[in-house]
Amino acid sequence: MDEDSAVAVLRTDPFAVSAVVLSGDGGSPVTAAVLESIKAAAPRIPIVFLDERESPESELSIRRTGVHYYSHLPLNRAEIGSVLDSLRKVSGRREAGQATPSEHHTGSTTGKGEERHA
Repeated sequence: MDEDSAVAVLRTDPFAVSAVVLSGDGGSPVTAAVLESIKAAAPRIPIVFLDERESPESELSIRRTGVHYYSHLPLNRAEIGSVLDSLRKVSGRREAGQATPSEHHTGSTTGKGEERHA
């Protein structure tokens, strides 16, 4: 799905999306622009970003866009599965009109399964 299609889905039915999972070059200005476009179209939709780079500059660039969860590639399936399960539960409670725990968890990992919090 390209950037325009993704933004169109988020604008027409934001509750159909529990989270957006993207991977790419965290240091790229194009990546930052895509993330900012998604945040502008649907600011409450959590974004999980999997960075192809492992550098402090890349991580800082992505964190500035306000992603919900940040990690490095290669993908740790169990870790990302847990994050997505948690986001689905929060999304379900939000749709049902129930109070949710903090919706602005800004966790990340080192890419080795070790979690850090911003």
